Amino acid sequence: FGVAYFVFVLAAEGGGASLKTVLMSGLAAGVSALLLAAVFLLPMFEVIPQTEEYVHRALGYRQVSSTPAHMAHRLAANFVPFVEGAPGVEERHHGVTVRHGWLATAYAGSMVFAPALFALFHSRSRERWFFLGATVFGLGAGIGAPGITHVLSNLPGFDIAVNDRMIAFATLGLCALAAVGIDRGDARLARVFVVFAAIITVIALTTPADVSPAYLRTGATRAILPLVLAACAFWVLQKDRAVLVALTLLLLQRGGEGWGLQPTLRARAFYPPFDGLPLIRANEPFRIAGVDTMLAPEISTHYGLEDVRGFQATTFGRLHETFPLWSVVQPVWSNRVDRLDSPMLSLMNTRFALVPPSLPIPWWWKIRAIFPTYAIVENTRVLPRAFVPLHVSIVETPQESLTSLKSIEDFGADDVVEDKPARGLHLNGPGDVETEGGGSHLRLRARMSAPGWVIVSNANWKGWNASERGRPLPVRFGNHAFMAIHLSEGEHDVKLTYRPRSFVIGAWISGLTALLLAGLIVIGRDAQSPRAGRPALR
Repeated sequence: FGVAYFVFVLAAEGGGASLKTVLMSGLAAGVSALLLAAVFLLPMFEVIPQTEEYVHRALGYRQVSSTPAHMAHRLAANFVPFVEGAPGVEERHHGVTVRHGWLATAYAGSMVFAPALFALFHSRSRERWFFLGATVFGLGAGIGAPGITHVLSNLPGFDIAVNDRMIAFATLGLCALAAVGIDRGDARLARVFVVFAAIITVIALTTPADVSPAYLRTGATRAILPLVLAACAFWVLQKDRAVLVALTLLLLQRGGEGWGLQPTLRARAFYPPFDGLPLIRANEPFRIAGVDTMLAPEISTHYGLEDVRGFQATTFGRLHETFPLWSVVQPVWSNRVDRLDSPMLSLMNTRFALVPPSLPIPWWWKIRAIFPTYAIVENTRVLPRAFVPLHVSIVETPQESLTSLKSIEDFGADDVVEDKPARGLHLNGPGDVETEGGGSHLRLRARMSAPGWVIVSNANWKGWNASERGRPLPVRFGNHAFMAIHLSEGEHDVKLTYRPRSFVIGAWISGLTALLLAGLIVIGRDAQSPRAGRPALR
């Protein structure tokens, strides 16, 4: 958006050779920014194709334009949102499913409409056309309009993005137009405020009774009363004072409309210690689960705990394929664990769980503490983060691995590894493994009585590297989504580190670019410094 505005202003002002110089400088700055960000961008490019979200969106997500009913609903929410209700409070029912409807609003207060319209007809600024275009484009992307949606769905990057969020461009465009309109405004602006007050009044009076009269009256008052007062201000006051009144009315309007949307709480209200937390401890890595709505995903991070559900914007595609075996997949949220009897929970190192007090639990889960609204239970069958199974079945394809996974009842006894050549179930090891560390760094101390596979229940993203005394070890897929490492007989000290090659390459690119730019800055300053006997270079 910023680049488009910059180019528009330069093109409007002309400039000939200077325009070319500025554009070339801008291009160089853009390339420099990409190179500086390589340490972040290259790993993202490597990670995204491995995710479930990429597969889901690449197969057609957000490729279809909205129906007229969808677009009408979203446009109404952008002009008079109070007649549509509010998510979680009162909502109108249109008989259609609105995709991500809570994202699609550019509403910035009814106070911005009158000065924005005034700017289009009474301002000579060429920039008003840019902001009008931004508003139209942002609304089109936000409501899924035909044409705009088709173009975006065929652009690399945008074809997998949630383009609803581009409606922010419409918000920026409307606010910029309103600023231009206020700046150019005079007594004529009062009439435009009156017109919009009348329009919103008619809409409020003719709205079907899908929301309560009290809610409708409150919303209409917040939208209409500031318009009437602003009209009066521009009729009777000098412009500077009228502008001050309009700004005050806008702030009061937005404060009233946003009141209670996100309450402000004291810092101590967030993540307070809960009863039983000291019980959830172990000397080695472990994971925890919340059953049903217990321990909402991501909250565990603030307690130094690792949630087996893992709630991120990018979900490892292979791990997502295992979700039905141990959880309930949710459309726009983390997966939900409703029962504790799945063997996958033991495989994934789930040692503790928070459960409703009345929930029946399998016999191998033991109650450690009961409180009024929840209980803490411990899994006596939990497998360590890294372990040596008794038997391993070697398969060649992900489909075979997922199929085999569905029939395993005890992962301490039977596991599946993807390798070549394929062979049936056979003895593995035996051996013992001790695990230290966590996150992207693990250390495995293994004692193998015979050669065998070690299963590590970390998602096997590309970039995991195993080494022993500096010698790299191959990492295979174990149990479809996790890591498997083959060790020979004897004692081993294995280091597992998540460091994708794309990160290393990106770090070199970013670092060298930073050094180059720093050198150019030093050279430039030196060239511009006054020297004895010659003028300063410009």
